[in-house]
Amino acid sequence: MVRKSTNKRLDNRLWSLYIIHTMNYLLHESESAPHDLPGQARLLASLTHDLAHCCVAKEMELFNRYGLSASEGHVLLTVAEAGRISPSIVANRLGVGRSRLTPLAQALVDKGFVTRNESSADRRVRDLTLTHDGRQIAHDAAKFRLEFHQRLLEGLPDSMRERMIETLYALHERMNTVRCELLEPSHNGHGTS
Repeated sequence: MVRKSTNKRLDNRLWSLYIIHTMNYLLHESESAPHDLPGQARLLASLTHDLAHCCVAKEMELFNRYGLSASEGHVLLTVAEAGRISPSIVANRLGVGRSRLTPLAQALVDKGFVTRNESSADRRVRDLTLTHDGRQIAHDAAKFRLEFHQRLLEGLPDSMRERMIETLYALHERMNTVRCELLEPSHNGHGTS
């Protein structure tokens, strides 16, 4: 048991160091950084993949504590953000089909984390809401995310943190724009007829 705990602490430190190294690389021009657009795109794809993988791995540790799969955890957090939400909206926000969402929602109901309640807007719809235990998981997840990201930022100087936030915000905005362009090719001039 002690060995497992020590390994987990070591794993957490290594992930933190890895993320800090990755952020430093993103914020400082490296001698070996490519200066051509395709090379930069490959590097950006690799770095963002690694960052996302790290965050998902950390989130999975939390979900596993409560016996949740990643998909169940994401459904739970989507319900938490809304407070009360229809299954079709949850499916839409997560980008999954209603047939995929139904067993996930049922699993959360069976585990006692979510309830189904008649919708005030449409009596045929059974909205999803969190139980007390579900709200506790959502609270723990929010706390976990905040602590994790604070630890990542702790090792960086204030000026670097500000630049990183500005850079990530610009990247986030651009990702949303490109995603919309890719989803609606006829509107960006790249569509086929």
